[in-house]
Amino acid sequence: MRLSVEENASPYGFSLMITGSYALLTSRAEARPLDIVAGVAGAASAFFLAELLALTVLRKEKPVSSQKTRLIGRLLSFVSIGCGMGAAWLCALAIPGPLGWLAAGAAGALAYLLLDGLELMAAEKREAED
Repeated sequence: MRLSVEENASPYGFSLMITGSYALLTSRAEARPLDIVAGVAGAASAFFLAELLALTVLRKEKPVSSQKTRLIGRLLSFVSIGCGMGAAWLCALAIPGPLGWLAAGAAGALAYLLLDGLELMAAEKREAED
């Protein structure tokens, strides 16, 4: 079970964040096909930028050191999930129509990815102190 949690926590957390964001956005108004495509494009663009950053700037960053560190970091995933949903919601409130969906998808994904990484960094720092 430990391995399953370790390997699936980030994708599961992202799935919760993006599904929750979609539910929040559709609570305001019915989503049209263009809105949905724009939201997916925004999230995919955020992943593209994060992957590009990881390949170019962060490639020398050492991997998270242990299974324990990753599991501790995953205990904090409610923060990245909630903040990702909040970022998406704020974009949808500020920007109407498909552009709002595009921004919501991008902001939610970027917030999630950034905070998920920070959660792991905090766990790594905590483990190094032990």
